[in-house]
Amino acid sequence: MPDLTRKEILNILAQPRWFIDSDGEKKCNFCFRGYNLEELDLSSLDFHGINLRGANLRGANLYNTEFRKTNLSKADLSGANLSKANLKGANLIGADLSGANLSDANLKGANLIGANLAGANLSAAILSSADLSAANLSDANLSDASLCEANLTDANLIGASLAGAYLSGAYLSGAKFE
Repeated sequence: MPDLTRKEILNILAQPRWFIDSDGEKKCNFCFRGYNLEELDLSSLDFHGINLRGANLRGANLYNTEFRKTNLSKADLSGANLSKANLKGANLIGADLSGANLSDANLKGANLIGANLAGANLSAAILSSADLSAANLSDANLSDASLCEANLTDANLIGASLAGAYLSGAYLSGAKFE
């Protein structure tokens, strides 16, 4: 996987981001698929709509970073700081978020099917309408998180802290608590 520095990423993100394809659809110019961004400080950057599928973001500082509608499927975000990040509508299918800090993050409508969130801090996170089916949330901190209408079908919640979590309308069929 190629390595990039914060300065190189800033230069890329400064370029025109969007184009209209031959079908008239709005598309993003950038793809960081499979890139090695491990332990970089990418705080407060805007990755809206960018393809980061399979990227290595292990231990990266992604505080307050914009990931709205970003493809982060199969990305390694283990141990990353995603506190206050905007992941609204992001694709995180099969992503590794084990031990990540997602406190106060917005994951409304995010797709986290089969994601590994073991030991993650999701305190006060917004997970309303998120799809967490078959996700591993073992030992995760979900205290004060909003999980209204979230899909937790077949999710592993063994050892997870749900103190003060909002679960109104959440789908819990097959979820494991013990």
